[in-house]
Amino acid sequence: MLRRTKAYTLLASLLALESLVRVLPAGLFSFLPYPVNYIDLAIGIAGVISVIGLFLLLRWGYWGALAISVITIAFDVWCALTIYPTALLGIPVPAFVLFYLVPRRSQLTEVGS
Repeated sequence: MLRRTKAYTLLASLLALESLVRVLPAGLFSFLPYPVNYIDLAIGIAGVISVIGLFLLLRWGYWGALAISVITIAFDVWCALTIYPTALLGIPVPAFVLFYLVPRRSQLTEVGS
């Protein structure tokens, strides 16, 4: 069973913080093309939802956090190559999520689906 350790709590907190950073300042970055803002906003909202499930140790939270992390990395790489290089700053947290959660898949049990 996946347990809520200090590292797990830190991981969920970092993911929540990054998701909120993507949601809250969406209007501040009006100089970016609109589709980029909407995609960033959607990733942030999905991240907030998945981090709730992750913190509650639910299976869908685990898989949601993994999916959002992969999507975030892909989106940030695309943005860094095409629009603004500072998007690379959004990669460390999702990379840490993948690095921490993927090896612990065998510990995942159905707690609350």
